[in-house]
Amino acid sequence: MSISTKQSFRDMSASVGLKRQCQDALVCAVDYLVKNLCPLRGWSDFPTNQSGESTSWVTAHVLGQTGVILPHRVLQTSLQALLSQQQDPGTWGFSHSTPPDCDSTLHVLNAIFRLGVKKINIAEPIRFVLLHQSKQGRFRTYRDKILLAGYRGTSNDLNYNGWMQPHVCVTAVALETLMHFPDFVPNHVLTNIADFLLETQTPEGYWESYWWRSKYFATTRIIQQFDSINNARLKEGILKALDWLIQSANIDGYWDNGYDTGKACPLSTANCIKALLATEAQPKELIMKGVSWLLQQQNNDGSWKGIPALQIPPPHVKNPSDIAVWKVGARGVGSCCLDEKRIYTTATVASAFHRFILERSITG
Repeated sequence: MSISTKQSFRDMSASVGLKRQCQDALVCAVDYLVKNLCPLRGWSDFPTNQSGESTSWVTAHVLGQTGVILPHRVLQTSLQALLSQQQDPGTWGFSHSTPPDCDSTLHVLNAIFRLGVKKINIAEPIRFVLLHQSKQGRFRTYRDKILLAGYRGTSNDLNYNGWMQPHVCVTAVALETLMHFPDFVPNHVLTNIADFLLETQTPEGYWESYWWRSKYFATTRIIQQFDSINNARLKEGILKALDWLIQSANIDGYWDNGYDTGKACPLSTANCIKALLATEAQPKELIMKGVSWLLQQQNNDGSWKGIPALQIPPPHVKNPSDIAVWKVGARGVGSCCLDEKRIYTTATVASAFHRFILERSITG
């Protein structure tokens, strides 16, 4: 037997062993999510001062990430809780007390698609989402200033330009979601999304987010759509982003958030692993190293603790980098918030493990 063949067998054995560890970790993660489910509200996390904990948005995220591996009864209970939180027909918000928004409704649509839910009027939420284009293919979170002013108890004259401008992170979710509903979404919408993303890609190759202190949130979502995109120029942009992502990995196998250098971030690491698994030229050693690092970070209760990631700029702020000092780990406007219950991060890591386990090409 040649040296290369022996090495191949060793690598294959290591991959099989790593997948078995992921299966065990996944069982514990699902158990954690099940224990933290509220039958009437679904999952909730990211507590804020005025809006409380996010319910609809977080529940939609968990279902979109892990719905296919949840116990059937849990899936049905949480899905019913999510659908019951619908506000106006076909609209969902961050929580029950906030106005409906484009991003939360997109997350619900994404979960509905991934779970194959049939008994819902898809036309209404898609119509609502498409109304949030400030220009074709540029999606904002909110469009109704009067609703925002009423929710926040402010004058209609208050500046909400930041919250109502196009957001790359929301547009990335729109790209991921709307391509699954071709009967309801005109082709030019996806074409214009591609144009907007090309305009906003940084020279280094990544995409900035408005609502996230992370260079990876929007970037990894866009990379994962590579095979589904027909736009050649955007594909080139994604390959550039992929190269940047690979080069930005820490030698120990993790990714930080792209801003706080060296501060390991399980959420970024899980998203990066999913992005790498979605590409043909998979850097297998880097994927396995990242998975191994995540396995070492799992808590005894099955969860993963994240770092403050959800940032909430004041409504008038268009560029989050203009804020000199964020209240890291605090709650509310001007803060970079933590998922204190570890729901959001745990669901994301579980999704990465599930995809890794299913990936047949990872043999070393």
